[in-house]
Amino acid sequence: MALEDLKKADYAKLLDMLAQHTSDVMTLLKDGSMSKEYFAKKAMIRLLMTEIERRKDNGEANEVPENS
Repeated sequence: MALEDLKKADYAKLLDMLAQHTSDVMTLLKDGSMSKEYFAKKAMIRLLMTEIERRKDNGEANEVPENS
């Protein structure tokens, strides 16, 4: 999912994705896997957190995007 897609996603979807990617990373860490998948999921977590924080800072956390 690209950054533009994250900007269009509803807030609940962002939170669900953050929870899923965090769970996946924790599983990979528990298994001792520092694979490409681990780093890709960590990067996605950073993107998700950035978008969530942007919306919170702009008061958009509970708004639904117009094009959804």
